[in-house]
Amino acid sequence: TQFVFWGALYALGPDGHEHQEVRQHLTELHPPGLDTQHVLSNARAFATSAIAKLQEARAARREKISAQDTFEIISSVIQIAKNQHSDAAYQKRIAEIGTVFGISADAISKMHKKG
Repeated sequence: TQFVFWGALYALGPDGHEHQEVRQHLTELHPPGLDTQHVLSNARAFATSAIAKLQEARAARREKISAQDTFEIISSVIQIAKNQHSDAAYQKRIAEIGTVFGISADAISKMHKKG
């Protein structure tokens, strides 16, 4: 979904898009109508604005996102990004993604540790 796409793009940060496996995941998840190759070719520039895109997508959704769907979105973002980064900046970005969905930083940290 677009939530996972923008969340993973943001979580990976400006340097996390060089890995072929990550690029493949993001290509499979791209939002309809998005020029994914352009975004991934310019991932360094798009990574910083991806949180805004995630917030826009969340705000545009008319239906409430269930707790199960929220868990699956966050878990998918962590699965795509976790092997790429473990630094403090990555942890901060993951926590910011959680706030978009109303999840505390502590809960995100626990999810990340569980893998």
